[in-house]
Amino acid sequence: MKKNVLILLMTLFLFFLLGCQNDQNDGRIEMTNGSFYFASNLYDSKEINDGDILNIAYRNNYGHLYKEDGEEIAFIPEAIVPITAISQELMDMIISDYFDLVMKDEYFKDYELEISDIKLSVYCGVYNGYYALRFQDNKALVGILGGENIGGQRFIYPAMGGNTVILWKQN
Repeated sequence: MKKNVLILLMTLFLFFLLGCQNDQNDGRIEMTNGSFYFASNLYDSKEINDGDILNIAYRNNYGHLYKEDGEEIAFIPEAIVPITAISQELMDMIISDYFDLVMKDEYFKDYELEISDIKLSVYCGVYNGYYALRFQDNKALVGILGGENIGGQRFIYPAMGGNTVILWKQN
């Protein structure tokens, strides 16, 4: 029970942090190496398009696509494109920024979270220079099943590593 409350608090914190930044800065949270964004903000501002959202949803959902109502799409469109690998150096920069973002929450300053606890759950590719990713922040935590709708696609967030997809762009 404590673990579920912990992950809920962390998820709410990230939504709050990104949401507060949204009013002042188009949803951008600037970190040391790059900035984080909500996928929905980038889609609304046309920084990423329908094809990008389709590909991000496909990878986030581990090779499945769902309509906004949650119904699975039976066939995979030809618009799904292969993704390029991400270098370890760049991944280390992104994880460092994500760790710093998580540690902005007062609760986690007292929690024994280390950068090695930050794991990539899903790498969804690069779209217009934005790296789409979903993290699992601590291997001991369990999440809450959830999802969101963006551009006609349903993003499913599993119980383990259930943080939302966020996008990062290098400064």
